[in-house]
Amino acid sequence: AHEDRSLYDYVLGSNHYLYEDGQVCAADGDPTALRVWRDTRYGGDGGAMVAEFFRLSGKYAEEYRPDVFAHFDLIKKTNKTGDLYNPEDPRVIDAGFQALEQILASGALLEVNTGGMARSGQPRPYPDPVYLKRWHEMGGRVIVGSDCHLATQIDAGFDMVDEYMRQAGFRTAWRLGSFGEDLFVEYPLD
Repeated sequence: AHEDRSLYDYVLGSNHYLYEDGQVCAADGDPTALRVWRDTRYGGDGGAMVAEFFRLSGKYAEEYRPDVFAHFDLIKKTNKTGDLYNPEDPRVIDAGFQALEQILASGALLEVNTGGMARSGQPRPYPDPVYLKRWHEMGGRVIVGSDCHLATQIDAGFDMVDEYMRQAGFRTAWRLGSFGEDLFVEYPLD
């Protein structure tokens, strides 16, 4: 169900799930459950599963039109050993690019999210460079978020995130505005 957006200053949206036939599996939950989902629903084809994850992400963005789309490729959290899927599979990348097109059409900013670095040992922010570079090429806008679950993690990874965005081609990013400003305000990356 969609909430009454007039009750909120802004809305973050994301996809955390795969679903089929009334069944749901968390993309960032129990790694064993996700592998069972892959094996039973996709015949062990992780690329097909992740392509579906991205398809659902794009569909969500089209339908709900969040102001910010968060942790775009969250499913990589459960692929640290590379046995869930091949992130270089052309089906995965193509589906990710299609989802980015839908997110861009929704008007959302794409969050560069450092939460996985603080909580699950990810080596870099979400999204991976291939998606962040594509987002830049498309003319998309970025906003930084830590997705912190603890106050001590509020700026986790922020010391490297500007350079990460610059490497993708960005020279500016967006932040939440202050009282009396626009909701989102552009700023230069130093």
